[in-house]
Amino acid sequence: MCIELFPWNMAPNLITLTGLMFMIFNVILVFIFVPTMEAEDAGPAWIYFSFALGLWLYSTFDNVDGRQARRTGTSSPLGELFDHGCDAINCSFASIIQMSALGLGHSQNAVVVYLIATTGFYLSTIEEYHTGTLYLGYVNVPTEGVCILCIMYVISGIYGPMFWKSQLGSICNGLPSFIKDLTLTDAYIWFIGLMFVFTHVPV
Repeated sequence: MCIELFPWNMAPNLITLTGLMFMIFNVILVFIFVPTMEAEDAGPAWIYFSFALGLWLYSTFDNVDGRQARRTGTSSPLGELFDHGCDAINCSFASIIQMSALGLGHSQNAVVVYLIATTGFYLSTIEEYHTGTLYLGYVNVPTEGVCILCIMYVISGIYGPMFWKSQLGSICNGLPSFIKDLTLTDAYIWFIGLMFVFTHVPV
C-alpha cells in the first residue's frame, strides 16, 4: 500500500537514501542533545519519539525500495548492493540511537548492543552471498525488532531513559533474587541476546 505513495519516476536508490536520512537526522540529534548517551544527561522527550518515527520511516522506505525497483523494472545488482550498504551503515546508526534511548553511555552494555546488531546483519548478509537467498530469523530485526525498538523509544520518551535503570524487583513482586536485582536495561539486553542466539543464529 505504501508503494502507491511514491511516484513512478522516483529511483529506488533515492527511496533507500531518503530512508537513511531519517536515521542520520536522529544520530545528529543524539550528538547535539545527548552526546554522552547517559541516562542522567537525557535529552528532551521529543527526541525519543523522533527516534521511533525515524526508525519506522527508515524501515518503511527500506521495504518500499525493492517493490519500486520491481514495479519500474529497474532492479539491479548495484541497487541491491546500495540497499545492503545503507542497511550496514544503519546498523551502527540504530545502535547509537538505541544506546542513547537506554542511557547506556560508553559502557560494556553499549558494546554488547552494538555487537548483536552488527553480527546479526553480517551473518544474514554473508549467508545471502553464499546461498543467493536472504534468510532472516524466526524473530528478526527488520520486522519484530523494529516494533520492539519503536516501543522502547516511546517508553523512553514518556518516562525518560532513567526508567531503564529501575530494578525488576521494584516493578514485579515475587521474582527470584537473582532476577529482581537486574535492571530493565539488563533484562532488555539479555532478551535481545537470547533472541539473537535462539531465533536468528540457528536459521
